[in-house]
Amino acid sequence: HRVVELTEYATLVHTLLNPPLAPSRRTERNKLWRDAADVVQLLRLTGGRLNEIVRIRLDQFLWTKGKLRLYATKTENQRDLPLWDCIKEIAQRRIQEGLTDDELLFPRAKTATFDNAIARACRKAARLANLNYGRTNGFTCHSLRHTFITDMMEASGNNVALVMSYSGHKSLESFKIYLHRSEERRV
Repeated sequence: HRVVELTEYATLVHTLLNPPLAPSRRTERNKLWRDAADVVQLLRLTGGRLNEIVRIRLDQFLWTKGKLRLYATKTENQRDLPLWDCIKEIAQRRIQEGLTDDELLFPRAKTATFDNAIARACRKAARLANLNYGRTNGFTCHSLRHTFITDMMEASGNNVALVMSYSGHKSLESFKIYLHRSEERRV
């Protein structure tokens, strides 16, 4: 896994938000790709795992406390992130546009294969945009977790304890796997 460059991220989100016309099942594809665009943005902004984000419940947005609570499916721990404005905007837009139900931010996550459908939509959009997604030296949805952690380390002045609390890592060994160097990054 690697860091997703800003241009790759922006191109993927743009393509998902503007899907090409499909002769059949156009409405269904547009809904799925819109969900995928919002998932990709939340992955990048929270460092969450795909299954944590697609199944996020509305009660995990602790509006009055200014926190977003993620439940780590892998470690069965929870962690709180600041409810940054960019995260708030995505959730509130989905609520205002009627894309949620009374329980889930992504109601179609009630189907067991929704995370696979999101990953497939990302693969198709990336292929259309000529992005190196899911191939050697490419990126995947999980790469956005690597990106979040690497960027948060730089933004926090290399505050390992803080970023580990955001990512949910308990050991430095597993945390270090997510840190990457590049010409733009100083981590």
